[in-house]
Amino acid sequence: MSKVFIVTGASRGLGLSIARALLRDSHTVFLVARSEGELRKLKSQHGDAVDYASADLADLKVSELPVIRLVLFILVVILLYCVHED
Repeated sequence: MSKVFIVTGASRGLGLSIARALLRDSHTVFLVARSEGELRKLKSQHGDAVDYASADLADLKVSELPVIRLVLFILVVILLYCVHED
């Protein structure tokens, strides 16, 4: 069953490896990273399975971007769900 994942730091290192593994397993990913180059490359290779935002999540002003606010909200919901999961 295909799922949707949010991957931060997806332009290099562990984040990029996770994104590639999820795409290899036919999942859909929303990628966030400061560098747009690798994100654009993954989008061109995988089409509709990839959407992305180029942003620095450490920059507080980035939270003003609607898509980033949505991503942060989803992450909080996931964390709260995991904390309350028995």
